[in-house]
Amino acid sequence: MGTKDLLSTRIYKAIKKDVLDGVYPLGEKINENLLAKTLFVSRTPVHNALKALHKEGLLGYNRNVGYYSNIVCRQDITEIYAIRLVFDTLAAYQASLNMQEEDFLELERMNEEAIRVLEEKADTVKLHAVARDFNTKISFFSGMSRLASLQNIIFGYLEGFKILYFRKSMPQCLDTIKDRCLIVKAMRTRKRDLIEQAIKNYLDRISENIINFLPNSSKSTSIFEAETFSEIKALAQEQAEKNLSEENIV
Repeated sequence: MGTKDLLSTRIYKAIKKDVLDGVYPLGEKINENLLAKTLFVSRTPVHNALKALHKEGLLGYNRNVGYYSNIVCRQDITEIYAIRLVFDTLAAYQASLNMQEEDFLELERMNEEAIRVLEEKADTVKLHAVARDFNTKISFFSGMSRLASLQNIIFGYLEGFKILYFRKSMPQCLDTIKDRCLIVKAMRTRKRDLIEQAIKNYLDRISENIINFLPNSSKSTSIFEAETFSEIKALAQEQAEKNLSEENIV
């Protein structure tokens, strides 16, 4: 690997680590020019790193804003899933009171579809879409439009990371699908405590798996660790000298 490729790789890894560690709050714009100046490099390797992270689902992109953080830290995940437990339990319980047999069968078919997609090792984005549709359908059956709007906001916070999670943790997805099957079973009883416990087991599994996927570090300050920063700066200097040498030869 050449010096230029090594520099780009180090920049990519450093920015990715900070995104996963929550250095950039959810929705915050990532300033390419500032990053390039901080690292004493051109915008090109920084732009390429951000583009790659966007492709992975860690960053969002808006042509009027640029790249922005689409990820959350451990504390965010814990808090969001605690809120989801309250909202999802209310939605599922209310839905269970409104649902007919055909509605329960529809939810069961959605879980069967998820298992089929998983067994076929299809696109993970499709697998995530099936899971999202399952939650959306329960919100619809609840008949509580305001609650559904609040749930959509909560779902949106973790959208990018959950897609990444599905890509990295396919074997564990079967367990979450089984948990959703148990949620439907609990909903058939129309007993709130059983529904809440089933949803809690489901959300606990997902949040734990997502947190385990994060790097061990939980720091949320500083753009780059001193050692990493020094390495990148040294590589940048080496690349600059190489470019200058090549220009002189020409």
